[in-house]
Amino acid sequence: MTEMVCALCLKEKTLRNSHIYPEWIYRPLYDKKRRLEILSVVPDGRNELKQKGMREYLLCDDCEQKISVWEGYARSVFVQPVTPLEVQREGTILHIGRLDYSKLKLFELSILWRAGVSNLPFFKKCQLGPHAEVLRRQLDASNPGHPDRYGALMFGLKVGELPETLQVITEPRPVRSYGIKAYNLTFGGFLWVFHVLSSDPPQMLRMAFLREDGTRFISVKNALEMRNLQQFAMELGRLGRAPTTR
Repeated sequence: MTEMVCALCLKEKTLRNSHIYPEWIYRPLYDKKRRLEILSVVPDGRNELKQKGMREYLLCDDCEQKISVWEGYARSVFVQPVTPLEVQREGTILHIGRLDYSKLKLFELSILWRAGVSNLPFFKKCQLGPHAEVLRRQLDASNPGHPDRYGALMFGLKVGELPETLQVITEPRPVRSYGIKAYNLTFGGFLWVFHVLSSDPPQMLRMAFLREDGTRFISVKNALEMRNLQQFAMELGRLGRAPTTR
């Protein structure tokens, strides 16, 4: 631990060696000796073994505890379901209901924000600019905000007919989705496409974001065949889904 300014509350406190992604995301990736192999992106570079996931001195204990509540809820949804969810499947589209909008949205925003303010080289392509401060204020106030702001598309990653999702963590990278700046973050068996904008997104995107009524769509895709992420929204349109009204 070290005394510095907490990135979230902006108070000078003793900082924790904070995870950017929660520890439960890394667990499926550890080997038998509980080591995590970080693959080098440099040709002929050596891979690196770590005993813990990517961390840095970022948050104070109070802010760690705040975020851990949102992480715990996300874990109860994606890893060890506790509260029964409503799940309907239409082809490759899952319609999920009975989600806690506030906790899940704050978890999503916390991941995007931490990736954007991290000084680790792994996250260097996630540059949020002024949006980082907007997100910091929301998270500090535990305010999930409007569902149309910083919404994420979710893709469940499968390989062929295997029942498990593909557990992989890849370097975040900027993309364009419907002309909107977005970031691809892959973790926890999902590809998350976070849309970073200050105006209203297209309706085709709004229908897929997490909504205040606790519903969201997830597209289950073969990770080896994903070429066009906008196909998700197009499939929703073909199913006759209408976006939730504002």
